[in-house]
Amino acid sequence: MNELMLTVLIGVALVVLASLTAYAWILQRRIRALETRQRLAAEELDAQRDERRDKALLGISMLAKAMVREEVTLTEGSIRVAYLLTQVDETARQRQEYSVFYQLAEATAHIPMLEAWQALSQQQQRGLTIERENIEAPYKEFTLAAARALLENPLLRRN
Repeated sequence: MNELMLTVLIGVALVVLASLTAYAWILQRRIRALETRQRLAAEELDAQRDERRDKALLGISMLAKAMVREEVTLTEGSIRVAYLLTQVDETARQRQEYSVFYQLAEATAHIPMLEAWQALSQQQQRGLTIERENIEAPYKEFTLAAARALLENPLLRRN
């Protein structure tokens, strides 16, 4: 009976061992699949971030050119460039070479835009246009110089 008991215990141990091995193999496959999904998701996020960055750089380049050519107001260009710069570089607001865009954007932040602008009377629009131009005047030289410097930036040249 002792031999029989020992054989049964060994058999039970082998079954338990085989079960645990199979369970460990299943868990390992799940972990690998999860790691693969995480890696693919991270690659997709990187690709999306790169695409957004490229679009922002292209927008910055186009806006800088438009500002230099005086195709957009300094205020509009500064607001848009400031936003796009922040999308490309989270520290852009603190960088000296970009500060004029943020300063002008903040100085004119009270002026309505888009639908709010359209809702104003022509007289109100004229008054705010004059106010905007007066605010822009001291920034003009610095803003245009910063726009030209952006156009010399190697990151923007490829766009």
